[in-house]
Amino acid sequence: MRAYVRLSLLTPLLLLALFACRDEPSTPASSAGESVGVLVRVNGVPITEADVLYWLRGAHGQEISDEMKASTLERLVEAELVYQQGLQLGLHRDAQYQRQVGALELGLRATQRSEMMKRVYSGEIAARVRVDDQETRAYYDANRERIAHELHLGVIQTSSRAKAEQVLEQIRQGRSFEELADATSSRKADRAATGWDLGRLPWSKIPLEWHETVYALEPGGVSEVFVGEQTGVVIFKLVERTAGPPPSFEAIQSAIVSRVADSQDARAYYEEHRDRIGQVLHLGMIPFADEKTAHAAREAIERGMTFEALADSQRRGHAEPGRSSWDLGFMTWSRIPMEWHDVVYGLQPGELSGVFEGKQTGVRIFKLSATRPAADADFTSVRNSVMNRLKEAKVRRAYEEYLASLEQEARIERIAPR
Repeated sequence: MRAYVRLSLLTPLLLLALFACRDEPSTPASSAGESVGVLVRVNGVPITEADVLYWLRGAHGQEISDEMKASTLERLVEAELVYQQGLQLGLHRDAQYQRQVGALELGLRATQRSEMMKRVYSGEIAARVRVDDQETRAYYDANRERIAHELHLGVIQTSSRAKAEQVLEQIRQGRSFEELADATSSRKADRAATGWDLGRLPWSKIPLEWHETVYALEPGGVSEVFVGEQTGVVIFKLVERTAGPPPSFEAIQSAIVSRVADSQDARAYYEEHRDRIGQVLHLGMIPFADEKTAHAAREAIERGMTFEALADSQRRGHAEPGRSSWDLGFMTWSRIPMEWHDVVYGLQPGELSGVFEGKQTGVRIFKLSATRPAADADFTSVRNSVMNRLKEAKVRRAYEEYLASLEQEARIERIAPR
């Protein structure tokens, strides 16, 4: 066995410490499935095949040979021996070591919480937004023609509407969509196609917010500038429309359920929010690190400091060219985060909000500078946005109900004040 440990092992030893850091070295308790994949034990501590593969994860596409595995296993044995010796010497009590390991442990716990929240959210929360069989069948019948076609789409994606309008004008003047797509698209090409060429897409793979635009195109047709909530600013070209017999209802029932969940009750939701949908708000917004700072700022405004001066002092150095960073400009209903709605739509022009704390967006103070009528506020124009917001509201409500039920059953001891 080598009498040294390579320098490259020193940093990864901290990762091993995440699972073995303790005041005194000890041998893990045996379990029924402990022996699975174990290659060697060092003073009772198992080193598994998964450990070896983890250390070889940086092989950059090389084929991992048996020799590489054997060599890595020997280095892991050396690392474990030195690690255990470090524990015996008490080196794990070093302050810098503790800080580094502590930071890694915090990151691990944050990752565990985040990943588990995603799984609970998709498995327990979204599933509570129910769609019955009758709605699903009706949606299938209404969309049978679209379901029966695959669309070969090209897309030019830009960072702003202004840039997209410039690109569209060049297309109208005779430049080819393909040439401009190659020059301007921000999409990365995959191995099978040009970056802007999405290939043939079935109905279920085309984002719902694209449907009304792309299904209205004829082969060879180019769309107007499209601004999507999920997909940003794009221009579409329908390269080809391929027809075939529609898949059976049973084959795509699960995909339909998802789409119906987006669209059910959309008309009623639109009618309920028609006034808000019909307004465009010019908003200013100051973010704060905490409520205490926000309340102090609100008091400064009440003593005569202007919102604008305070906002500039808070956000200096972060402004976009031509506009203060706190000035959000005119925002349509679909662009304003849902958790802001009740606050900002309750303001009159020139009025400031109180201190607002949002679960998604943090602590804020808003100012409504002006309003104007929305250019396109009829149901057909905003249908996709309405469906997205409707689903968001339903899932949020289901999440809050689910969380409330968990809190009722949990034992939560609050040490620090809320």
